[in-house]
Amino acid sequence: MTEDTWSGPAMTVLGFVGLRGPDRAISGYDIKQLAERSVQRFFSLSFGQIYPLLAKLEGGGLVEQLPDPDSNRDRKTYRITAAGQAELRTWLDRDAEPIASRDLDLARMLLVGHLDPARTLDLVQARRTHLESELAKVRAVVGLPDLPPGVRTLIVDSVVDFGVATLTAQIEWCHRTEQQLKRALSARL
Repeated sequence: MTEDTWSGPAMTVLGFVGLRGPDRAISGYDIKQLAERSVQRFFSLSFGQIYPLLAKLEGGGLVEQLPDPDSNRDRKTYRITAAGQAELRTWLDRDAEPIASRDLDLARMLLVGHLDPARTLDLVQARRTHLESELAKVRAVVGLPDLPPGVRTLIVDSVVDFGVATLTAQIEWCHRTEQQLKRALSARL
């Protein structure tokens, strides 16, 4: 497969399968749990994405499906193949890509600000409350204990630190913006 064949979400799912190594399998549910404890803040994956991507990866020979020996149900697990490891390595070795950000809250603030500055204040306060909740979740990530030894590295800690730093900066921006909006609104009265 060429590097353009596989999407970022597909390669992220493949990466989660690969974290277990070639000898251990992982279920779609377990991938979702790992994603929620690691990349969810900046790269969300839903069950509606994970299972079709696993099927596509299996069809491409990058993962193989195995029955779960520990489950009474027909639970499927997946492990990375040698071809999957090679494809993942190729994807990981690519240069960084431009960051595309879609922040609908900022778009709404910009647009509503022309109509109702008081509503903008409400939006900023709601955003701050949400960000504070997200920051608490990121700070609660003390580890991913089900990963094999050696996987949790300085890089994992650095990604968590990135989450804390960006959320903290956004919360500080909200505080400053709230104060500016309050001053502007009180000057209008």
